[in-house]
Amino acid sequence: MSRLRTLLTSFGVLALLLLAGLTPAPAAHAAGTGDDYPAALRTAAKDSLVDPWRFYNRECVSFVAWRLNQQGGTTSAPWSFSNFMTGPNGTSVQFGNAYQWLDAARKGGWTYDRTPRVGAVAYWDVGQASATSLGHVAVVTEVNADGTVDIEEYNWSTRGGYGQRSNVRAPYYLHIRDEDPVTRVTASTRYALSARTSATAFPAGVPVAYVATSARYADGLTAAPAAARGSGPLLLVGRTTFPSSVAAELARLRPARIVVIGGPAVVSDDVVAALAGCTTGTVSRVTGATRYELSARTSAAAYPAGVPVAYVATGGRYPDGLSAGPAAAVGGGPLLLTPRGSLPAATAAELKRLRPGRIVVVGGPTIVSDDVVAALRGLTSGSVTRVLGASRYVLSARLSATAFPAGVPVAYVATGSRYADGLSGSAAASAKGGPQLLVPADSLPAATVAELTRLRPARIVVLGGPSAVSAAVLDALGAYVR
Repeated sequence: MSRLRTLLTSFGVLALLLLAGLTPAPAAHAAGTGDDYPAALRTAAKDSLVDPWRFYNRECVSFVAWRLNQQGGTTSAPWSFSNFMTGPNGTSVQFGNAYQWLDAARKGGWTYDRTPRVGAVAYWDVGQASATSLGHVAVVTEVNADGTVDIEEYNWSTRGGYGQRSNVRAPYYLHIRDEDPVTRVTASTRYALSARTSATAFPAGVPVAYVATSARYADGLTAAPAAARGSGPLLLVGRTTFPSSVAAELARLRPARIVVIGGPAVVSDDVVAALAGCTTGTVSRVTGATRYELSARTSAAAYPAGVPVAYVATGGRYPDGLSAGPAAAVGGGPLLLTPRGSLPAATAAELKRLRPGRIVVVGGPTIVSDDVVAALRGLTSGSVTRVLGASRYVLSARLSATAFPAGVPVAYVATGSRYADGLSGSAAASAKGGPQLLVPADSLPAATVAELTRLRPARIVVLGGPSAVSAAVLDALGAYVR
């Protein structure tokens, strides 16, 4: 529901000039990042300011204009989207109130149809789906398998405030600044990549954020699905280093609490002290004498007894767990680690507490022995099954196939040659309801192609730069989005 006063008062012009220098940092994935509408506009009384895009503040049109600017790569003047625009066909148009946006798109030559895309503008005319006499616009954040969409918006359920809705249908979608269906998240360090990966999946105001070392993979494998279960990301830090990129992402996220994985030898007390300034809640540690005990304790801190499933993977290598994490998360259970030859007491005790409905073992007998599988059979009333693959890429595809239906909203793709990219990707994919598939740098394995063909994701997020996943692979992935 929107309102536009066509004549700018002198007060409104002054507000426009004052706000023109707003420069919040852009998110890696603008749609769905939560209420990052500029504070100067958000905290002022509704309709008391004219925003830099020439709409009145806290209206649906103002928020959508903010998102379209972000999606166009602009968060400061000169703005790439405003109320008065020249369309792709060279015609000058005014967008005006929400109900006028469809006509403006038509006149200006922007595409509009009934096919949703992430980043598209969802449009309702006057009276449609309870829209007022001014209509309504929102931003598509996800496209679901049944053709419905998830959206974010202003001035709908909360007057002049932010909101999100799931599984809705709009009469039309305006394709002004849609996000590319295949996007790459890249950064100069593993810390910055972890922060930018978080921004692809998590809105501001998350209940929790998990923090783990980037120096070893085992801590993050179990932490990723645990973080996603709490609707929060997994961010990476150094033992004594709290990177500025991670600090900035935590400032955006504003987590209600923070969970640190590992003791002071892994994440120092100084880093924990710095983290305390990034939340109004607690900063707690989960520690363990071994990677297996730490995995069990991470599970115990996140999951109640009676989970539907538990996944068990080797603690001796990382690729198995990078794809198993999202599979475990979508099934509502943890990922626990074991050595090849015997089931650790800590893992057995946690499984006894969890009482999973079934157990999925990741990898064949050379990775997790038959003796371990036999021990696992006594810890569930259901089945114990294996997921096998001749390579890390085949195993990744098969894990996806056992857990995810066709039509997922998103699939994450990460290199199978290093672990850091996929750790935060595992949490992000888990939270967004999609798999994480591993690929080599320069090719798409046949198993990955087959699984993407089956999945038909609405979008694909590639983690890492061209040295991790080449431009040729990025281009090839475009054939598999629906």
